Amino acid sequence: MASGWAQLPDDLLDNVAQRTAGIKDYVRLRAVCKSWRSFLRPRSRPPWLMLPYDPCSESCVRGFLDASDGTVHEIDLPDTRGKRCCGSSHGWLVLERWPDVWLLNRATRERVQLPPLMRRGEALAPPRFMERGARERWEDCAYRSLRRPLLQREVRVAALSSDPSVVDGGCTVVVLLGAEEEAVFCRPTDASWTPPRVPGGSLRGRRRGVPERLVPPRQPPRARRGVRPRLAAA
Repeated sequence: MASGWAQLPDDLLDNVAQRTAGIKDYVRLRAVCKSWRSFLRPRSRPPWLMLPYDPCSESCVRGFLDASDGTVHEIDLPDTRGKRCCGSSHGWLVLERWPDVWLLNRATRERVQLPPLMRRGEALAPPRFMERGARERWEDCAYRSLRRPLLQREVRVAALSSDPSVVDGGCTVVVLLGAEEEAVFCRPTDASWTPPRVPGGSLRGRRRGVPERLVPPRQPPRARRGVRPRLAAA
């Protein structure tokens, strides 16, 4: 490009940048010359949204929606075959195939193996949510086929504290397991997952430290006009 474009007044360049909606066009605009790149700061953009897919499908092509312009990008990700995506953070996908968990960078294809959610060969115990009668039948041969699905507490939510490729060994992965949403965390270098130690004993059933359920007290207070009965936190 002619050197005259590099001397374009800042107010005109800023006006052009404001009219550039797509992130791809904005990246091309910053790449015109050094002066433009130094003036135009990197623009924050919404993350791509991964579209639902069938983990058992033979196809490894996954769709990602760019919310900035509505474009769907199809990317071949063989490492997602047979695995369920249960979260994403800092450009990484959290993939699960019980009991194994991986981190996958969509752009670089880098993969990080996390500790298994259940150690191989670990003795199976009756789930805590089973009623007494069901627990007594646990050893019955007729119920052996039910053990595996009951014990497979799928990852409901997963998040990363930082980018694993930027903070070496300092990234923490937090997941919520099963219907009870039991919180456990680990680092890529850990050998196992660890439940957090918090006042009150557990984060189960809580998100962001706030109970999701409210239960009424044993003796409901007498309602008064204009005053709603209080609910006790679980």
